[in-house]
Amino acid sequence: MVMYLNILCTHPTVQAKLQDEVDRVVGSSRVVSYDDRDDMPYAQATMLELLRYTSFAPLSLPHASSVDATIQGKRIPAGSTILTNLFAMHHDEIFWEDPFVFRPERFLDDVGLFVSASHPNRRHVMPFGAGPRVCLGEILAKSRLFLIVTSLAQNFTIAPGNLTTSHDPRLASGGAVLAYSDFEITVVDRKRVL
Repeated sequence: MVMYLNILCTHPTVQAKLQDEVDRVVGSSRVVSYDDRDDMPYAQATMLELLRYTSFAPLSLPHASSVDATIQGKRIPAGSTILTNLFAMHHDEIFWEDPFVFRPERFLDDVGLFVSASHPNRRHVMPFGAGPRVCLGEILAKSRLFLIVTSLAQNFTIAPGNLTTSHDPRLASGGAVLAYSDFEITVVDRKRVL
C-alpha cells in the first residue's frame, strides 16, 4: 500500500482526477463507501492500474499439472510445477502500450466508464491469479484498496517528501514480493486548503 502512495504523489494529475471524482460523487459531508465504486470509474481504473503497474508479487503461487497438457504448442507433462510470471504479463510490451507508464485510462472506455470484466485489458491483469485457485483475499484486498485510496483522496493531497525514490517496478528489489527503497511523502489536509 505504501508504494501506491509514492505513485500517487508523483502523479498529481491522477490524484487531482481522483479527488474531483470523490468530490463529485461523495462530497465532504460523508465518508466514502464501497457502494460508491460503481459511480467512480476513474477510482476503479486507478486501483486496477496500481495493481497492474506494481505487480508486487511477480510470480503466482506454484501449481502442478495433474495431467499431460499442451498449451500454445508447449508440452507440459503431468506433475510439472507451473509458475505464472505475472510481472511479465502485466508489463508485456506487445500487449500494453508503454507498460512502464502509470496510466489509469487504460481501463476506461471512450466515454470514461470502467471497462467491462470481459475487456482484454481487464482480462490481462491477474495480480490475484485466476480461475478456481484465485486468491481468497482478492475481494477484501480490492475493497480495502478502493476505500483507502478514495478516502485519502477525499481528505488529503499527497506530495513527495525530502527523500524520494523511483516507483518504476523494474528498479525494485526482486524476490517473492518486490521491495522498493525508502521514501517520504508529505500529506496536506484538503479541508484546510479548501
